Amino acid sequence: MRHPRESNEPSPALSAEERDLGMASDITRRDFLNAVVLGTGTALLDAGAPGVARAADRRPQVPAFHPWTGYGGVGDYARSNGNTWEVITAGHGIRDNLYHRRIAAATDTGESYDLVIVGGRFAGVTAAFRFLKETRRQRPCLILENHPLIGGEAKRNEFLVRGHRLIGPQGSNGMIVQDSGVFGELWKDVGLPTQFEFGDLPPGRKRMEFPLEHYFPQLWWDNFENNGYYFDTPTPRWVTNPFGHDLKGTPWTEEVRRDLLRWRQRPMAPFQGDEESERRWLDTTSYDDYVTKQLRLHPEVSRFSIRSFKRGGPASEPTA
Repeated sequence: MRHPRESNEPSPALSAEERDLGMASDITRRDFLNAVVLGTGTALLDAGAPGVARAADRRPQVPAFHPWTGYGGVGDYARSNGNTWEVITAGHGIRDNLYHRRIAAATDTGESYDLVIVGGRFAGVTAAFRFLKETRRQRPCLILENHPLIGGEAKRNEFLVRGHRLIGPQGSNGMIVQDSGVFGELWKDVGLPTQFEFGDLPPGRKRMEFPLEHYFPQLWWDNFENNGYYFDTPTPRWVTNPFGHDLKGTPWTEEVRRDLLRWRQRPMAPFQGDEESERRWLDTTSYDDYVTKQLRLHPEVSRFSIRSFKRGGPASEPTA
């Protein structure tokens, strides 16, 4: 949204209340971010004490969640997914003067901290680590985090799907071993390994290959034997290295297999025309139209590719 002074449209008149709130004044990016941090911190005030939360964790229960929050996984991950509804609506508590009343009624624990960090994501935990190191752990530090697990976008996720535990990254998809600079210092301080040794395999055994992150299926780096697709068909099955074996053993029809291989193997044809024409064409077409109308491939190819890219991996429910 453009600033009113950058727009040709006249700015709507503000009410007296809006002017009192300062909505007629400019705001710097720093002040905006600080306000966001304040809102995140106030969301923590509505949470139960750690002892209460731990006692609740020991009771077998299915965690309730708002539709906005969505499914979060299992265990502690069930309450660690992204911006929950409570975080989104925390601003209403500020509007309704809710937190001032609760703070006034809070019990003073007598605790004192030299540094309070709101948010246990990458920046928060790194700041705490640096503070404790520089003060030789002689100065108290507190991290406020409204999820059971720290890490923010760097957390992993755990799900149970039909009895199978699936583990995957949330936002951080890879890590490069650091051996120099600031990150190298942090890497070594934490005690992460920099050297790795691999034992010898018994005769007749082959090494297993794994992708370094879940973008592999999108980049066609999935042609290895211990890569498999699960097909949720009337007769469920795992098919290993399907594209490496020309989709043999998959439940797709021969026509769909042929078009999937054509789609995967054909080089991208350059656009015939100027840049402006290409931009207009891209703005007025969908990938589904491109696959089915431009490439003239089976609609199942479009369905497979779109589901793959949305999920960060191959589709699992093909039409046989």
